[in-house]
Parts: sequence; structure tokens; C-alpha cells
Amino acid sequence: MGLPSPRRLPPTEGPHPKDQDRANREWLPRALSIGLKRFAIVVPASVVADMNLRDSMEKASGAGLDVEYFATVEEARDWVVA
Repeated sequence: MGLPSPRRLPPTEGPHPKDQDRANREWLPRALSIGLKRFAIVVPASVVADMNLRDSMEKASGAGLDVEYFATVEEARDWVVA
């Protein structure tokens, strides 16, 4: 199973809890094992989704992953490639 491609969610939604759980258990450890160092997140419009996402990503930052949050895809892309 390869790493998934990023996909866009509607601006008011965050990941479904089952998807987030799977990402935390399967995707994140695999991504870290192949050298993922930086992870840019475009903040969802929903405050609840934003809080849930930040909570989940706090766990990832403890694993040595540099996580940053951005308002636009362009800002996130610029940071990732810098």
C-alpha cells in the first residue's frame, strides 16, 4: 500500500474520525519511516475541524515532524519547498 495523494476536502470539513485514526496508525508511521520531515496543513474553515486537526497533529510533532499551518494552499506549498 503506497502513501495516498493529498485530496481537498470542502473548506468546512476536516477528516472523518475513522480516516484520521487510520492516518495516525498507518500513514504517519510509514511516512516518517521513509523520511517525511515537514507537513503543511491548510487550515479548515470550521473551528471544530481545525481544533481536531491540530490536536491530531500535535501527536505527530512529538515524532520529530515539523508541522505548520497555513491559510492557503499556495502558502503551504511555498513553505514545503523552501
